[in-house]
Parts: sequence; structure tokens; C-alpha cells
Amino acid sequence: MTASHLAALSELVAAEQWKDATAITRGALLDTKFDKQCVEELDAMWSSSSKGRFGFSAQIRAASRPAPRAGVPEEDWSYAIHIGKTVGWHDGRFWRRWPECGAPTLPGKVVAPEGPPEAFPRGCFPFHDSVSDASWRTEFSPRDCWGESVWTRWCDVWRAVGGL
Repeated sequence: MTASHLAALSELVAAEQWKDATAITRGALLDTKFDKQCVEELDAMWSSSSKGRFGFSAQIRAASRPAPRAGVPEEDWSYAIHIGKTVGWHDGRFWRRWPECGAPTLPGKVVAPEGPPEAFPRGCFPFHDSVSDASWRTEFSPRDCWGESVWTRWCDVWRAVGGL
């Protein structure tokens, strides 16, 4: 991860530009082979810029339990659903989406791309599309559309930042 990624992320989080900050996070996570140091730096930037409200460790704290052990995709999916419901990514039936996703008639609530941190659940950002650059056009289930590997990657990110 470059210093320019961190500087851009810091500015976007400070300006409450959540969608753009998520895009920077996605770029940093996908531009390199999985790198624990990159994950830790991203988490630290989200956390410090949001006064601990957002970031990967905030997501784990919101879930009240650490990520499952590696190598069990069904446990990863279950944990992702739990976090999704806890941090506002999942409303119990549908995954939330950005309003500009290109499919405005699909069910499920949208999440605002910007706004005051207090308007969002703790841990809501970075948003669930941070670990995939695949299109999520159907909006029904990231697992079905992106594949289980996305949720395994999310759990790898959560495992990298550790426990509660």
C-alpha cells in the first residue's frame, strides 16, 4: 500500500465520503497479494479517521466475536452474515447496496455514499464491496453473485486484524 492510498483514504474518511473511501480501500486490498500489513494500515486509517467508529476492527467489535478459524467456508459465510446484520450491510432479507449500482428497482435498502458518521451503524464502513471488483448486478446475495471466495477473503481480513 502506498502513502498516496493512505493520504487519500484519510482525506475521504475525514470528508465523510464513504463510497469513495471504500473504493480506495478496495484498490489497496485488490492491488496487492493479501498482505496483513496493508490490512492493518487500512484498519488503522479508518479507525483513526473515524474516531474508532469504522474499520475492520470496529466490525469485529460490533460482531462481539472474532472471525472463525481459517479453512471452513460455511463458517466464513455465517460470520459474514452475522457481521452484515450487525453493521447494517444486511437488513435480514437483502444486502444493502449503493444507490448508484445501476439497478435501482431491486429490493433492499441503499446505503448513503456520504454523511455524518453518526448516521451509520458502527462498523458499517468500509462497505462489503471492499474485497471484490466483480459487478454485483443482481443485488440478491454477494455469496451467490461473487462466490464464497469473497467471504473467505473478508474473513481473512478480519482474521488479520485479530480478535476483539
